[in-house]
Amino acid sequence: MIHGLLRLALLSALGSAALASGPGFAHPLFEYNWPSQTEWPQTAAGEWQLLPAQAELSLRFAIHRQLIGHPETAPMLPIPAEDPAIKRWLTLRERLGASGPARLGSIEASAAKADLLWQVDWNRYRCSNHAFRLASETLEARAASHPEQRWLLEWIRGQDTVFASCERERQTFPALPKDAPDWLRDDRAYQEAAASFYSQPDEATIAAFTAIAADRDSPWRDWADFLIARTLARQIGLPRDLRATVEPAEDAEHEAAIRQKLEAHLTRLLADPARKSVHGAADELLGNLRGRADPLARAEAFAAWADQADLGPNRRQWLIDLQILASQVDRPQSQMPWWLGGLQSGRRDPQHPGWLLRDLNDAVYGFELRDRVAEIKRLMNEAESSPPSYDPSAKDYSELLQRASNVAADHPLAPAITFQRAQLLRFLDDRKGAWDESEQLLKRQGTRPWFIASRNLLARLRSASSPDLVSALPEMTRQAVGVRYEDDSDRLFWHRPEDRPAEYAQQRLLPRDTVQLFNFYLPLDQWLMALEKGRWDELARRELTGVLWLRAWLLGREDLAGKLAPAVRAVYPEAEAQWKRAEAASEPAERRLAEAVAILRLPALSPVLHGGFFRDSQAADEIGSMSRWRWWWANEPGGWRPDLAPTGELPCPSEPPGGLPIWVDSSLRASACGEQRKLTALGNGTEVLGRIVIDWVQAHPDDPEAPQMLHLVVRATRYGPSAPKESQRAFRLLHKRYPQSEWAKKTPHHY
Repeated sequence: MIHGLLRLALLSALGSAALASGPGFAHPLFEYNWPSQTEWPQTAAGEWQLLPAQAELSLRFAIHRQLIGHPETAPMLPIPAEDPAIKRWLTLRERLGASGPARLGSIEASAAKADLLWQVDWNRYRCSNHAFRLASETLEARAASHPEQRWLLEWIRGQDTVFASCERERQTFPALPKDAPDWLRDDRAYQEAAASFYSQPDEATIAAFTAIAADRDSPWRDWADFLIARTLARQIGLPRDLRATVEPAEDAEHEAAIRQKLEAHLTRLLADPARKSVHGAADELLGNLRGRADPLARAEAFAAWADQADLGPNRRQWLIDLQILASQVDRPQSQMPWWLGGLQSGRRDPQHPGWLLRDLNDAVYGFELRDRVAEIKRLMNEAESSPPSYDPSAKDYSELLQRASNVAADHPLAPAITFQRAQLLRFLDDRKGAWDESEQLLKRQGTRPWFIASRNLLARLRSASSPDLVSALPEMTRQAVGVRYEDDSDRLFWHRPEDRPAEYAQQRLLPRDTVQLFNFYLPLDQWLMALEKGRWDELARRELTGVLWLRAWLLGREDLAGKLAPAVRAVYPEAEAQWKRAEAASEPAERRLAEAVAILRLPALSPVLHGGFFRDSQAADEIGSMSRWRWWWANEPGGWRPDLAPTGELPCPSEPPGGLPIWVDSSLRASACGEQRKLTALGNGTEVLGRIVIDWVQAHPDDPEAPQMLHLVVRATRYGPSAPKESQRAFRLLHKRYPQSEWAKKTPHHY
């Protein structure tokens, strides 16, 4: 819920992040809750490094198995690209001669691109990897016993239709030829019922499976009987967008009736020896059903299962059920198995390092949750005096911190415990203590390589706890471990080396906490010191240079702007003609004009740091799929919003979530705030630049570049922030004085 509110608040505050016709703006991800494929051998061997407060449940389970002496959990690594089910299906259908790409919902896929299929929105896509494995196994069996290609292709067409229905859209099946064999007709009946199950699990679905279950000649009779139960289960809490054709379980009485019917069907199924092949699946579904009604009793069953030497063939389903169960049980007031939070088996031992880490995680997460709520309030422009819903800092953490300091240094969980202890110290405003703990972590790790995400977690902590700017600089950039697209929230983690784009394989990028620090709390002189003393990779140096130069230019800091001029010219060669004119200008007004035109030619140039991938692989002078807020500083995220202070001076920003490093003192914050207020008073980018260009052209009508300058002003008002006055003035001047110019022809409108 918190995540959804935060996303809503961000979208409301920042506006659209991408053009409707272009791809979503990409944000790098610096942390994930599971080790990558290249890191898994070390993790499986017991090196877990740092764990986020809300580590993936299956990761905590894997660690639990290692702690109790059963480390054979590597096959449960939940990396979609690791599972060959989809690729196996696509490769098989192509080998058997199926023409065209497969249909997977709205996606058209081929075996060559199968590894990319895990970008699918799996919340909407209902077909599991098990469905692809079963389809491949069945098709291989049919090809062995019935090799005639004509009928195999008919079977594939039917299965393509099944998978196309997985995005909840009912599909029409191709009719079978009259001479189709009986085995194909049996399979087609099951395919049609399965498609109905995936798209709209209604009474017609149950009727179709019932008919198959009653057909003694159908090879699908056992699974059809089980899928009657699965269909009933899907009718409990059915998503609203499917309720048009299915009576929803909207009230407790109706839901109870479905549950009773479902439990009776599963009980009968388990009592039927003829259905032995589906007893395992039926038992798990019955356990899940009863777990929803009595989650604490189900938790005890999970605890017993988790400590078994042999977890059985259905461990993935157990973990799925466990995640559902964990979301239903309020852990602090329940008897959930202790290993769920404490990374141990069913023994409550507060001195156990796993249980200690659980307590630290809970404490840190309390502060993180508080800060998320505070940020939502800030983004929604709620009053500063709005009281917090709770204050975790009111608790006494001295005993917990002492327990954490006593953990043996050679325990596998020691790095994670030390890290979370440092996190807690930071939230308690003991920045020096947090920094000292992070130094110990670096010392312990020595020359051993860090997992990228673990090093990023530590860098974020060290940046926030650093004693001075120079100490913070190495921690201000990080390597990405994945990407998030803002238009649809798809997350793509680079779990394998070949997944990482070559241009970002070693690039250290600017993360959000660094961006906020520079944008809100550091004056220009600190920016310059950071730029000169830090070791920045190409993308970060390019953006820092451009932002610092533009801020200095807008604020009239000619000394600083002049000092940075050669550097900004080098990183923005797209405006080389304007930089040359500025360098050769004989008077300050012409130099400022040339620089203003250079900015108009560079919509990516902004006085606000954005970080991440910066230009998104697009030339700085192009307009296309680049995020709109980069165009002449329109809708700047975290930038200057005069509308937030319509009746007076823009307030200085409050401290960010988690506080500020101790070296960012009140004098630095005051200087930074003063600069922001001056920038706010200037107005938006197109107004500032438009006035400079129009005033120059009116005074110098013979300037050969005048038509292009006026065209650029109109372009800026079209794609950047609205400035109707400057746009109309530039348009009229262009068509009045230069009506035959190519630039007048390229500018038919003033909007």
